[in-house]
Amino acid sequence: MTVAGQGSPFFDSPEQFLTVGHGLAARGKGEAARAWVMDGLAANPGSKLHRELGRLILSHGMDDFHLGMLQDSRRNALYRQAIEKVAPGRVVLDIGTGSGLLSMIAARAGAERVVTCEFTPTMAATARAIIAANGLADRITVHDCHSNRLDRDRDLAGGADLVVSEIFASDVVGESMQPSLEHARTHLCRPDALFVPPAGQAVVVLACDPHEPGPLGEVEGFDLSALNGHLEPMRRVKAWDPDLVLCSEPADLFSFAYRAGEPIAQTGRASVRLAARGGRVTGVLQWLRIDFGDGLVYENAPGPDRTPHWELFYHPFDNPRDLSPGELVEVHGFFHRHAMVVWAD
Repeated sequence: MTVAGQGSPFFDSPEQFLTVGHGLAARGKGEAARAWVMDGLAANPGSKLHRELGRLILSHGMDDFHLGMLQDSRRNALYRQAIEKVAPGRVVLDIGTGSGLLSMIAARAGAERVVTCEFTPTMAATARAIIAANGLADRITVHDCHSNRLDRDRDLAGGADLVVSEIFASDVVGESMQPSLEHARTHLCRPDALFVPPAGQAVVVLACDPHEPGPLGEVEGFDLSALNGHLEPMRRVKAWDPDLVLCSEPADLFSFAYRAGEPIAQTGRASVRLAARGGRVTGVLQWLRIDFGDGLVYENAPGPDRTPHWELFYHPFDNPRDLSPGELVEVHGFFHRHAMVVWAD
């Protein structure tokens, strides 16, 4: 697809190149935006300015986690192992394909057919290009839409036998994992369909963060405490932060199952008691565990390993607590569809 001839004056002007490209991407015209960028780069070979502007255009609407996610070698290997066990001969639905990696793994493993969807139009266009470059365009169909726009008969020839998804957030649910998989289960799958992964957990532990800033108060002599109500109730921290101190044993707060034969939970409450090791505690850390079955488990637990790309969610107490060894703290959680909150008594 060519949007404009390579001699177009729009390509000579960086301002016009950027404005038109951004406009296409913002209107959801992913293929046109990608074609515009490719034509602009061809018209300005060697131009670092146009190269950087092209990347800016194609990053429209993109989350910044893709690079870290695709460089997470353990995540990639576990998905590959799990998919290779069950994909051969099946019609596969890959929800949220991103780069197309999991779809290509399924196709290479012998899937009969792979149907995937990507909500970000520029990413969907690039996924098609990646899939074609790897010789799999005849095996994988990419749709520029959310999975809830797909039709079981029109797009999946009667339904998927296998649903693959990697739309996990650090709290499991934050990227609409629950509603997306429940819609797939009820509207896009065959009755005996399998899910990869089939389970996930939200894990919690008492922790001390010596850098916890506390709530916002006075700034330059002005009381800004009312702004605290607008701030997220948790902070994102790196799993390998050497200053984090774990102050209890971890425990599962929520466990989620993904199976064709039973509804996927859309809301829930849970509580767990954690026994302090003794000392100062400033909050609750929460992380993700993905259970692929057969002993294949991924989690971004705190530690020195810098491979996991998911961050931890740190839920601070209102005030630090000095706890005795064995003192119990009750930690609570609530989730609804794509949101989760965690707090302690």
